[in-house]
Amino acid sequence: MKAMGQDDLAEYHDEYREALERVIAAMDEGKQPPSAEAAPEPAGQVVGLVAALNASTSRTMWR
Repeated sequence: MKAMGQDDLAEYHDEYREALERVIAAMDEGKQPPSAEAAPEPAGQVVGLVAALNASTSRTMWR
């Protein structure tokens, strides 16, 4: 427990709170709140694990 209290909390910041404060400030000024940033698209191809395992075992078992 003592080791946990020794972290320097100055290096951390709360992005959610900052975004929420921007929304509240915009609404207080009568402006439209800023829109949320779009999440980045996945870079790779999504493959079903079970399908990949079935394909892998079928190739190796019957050769």
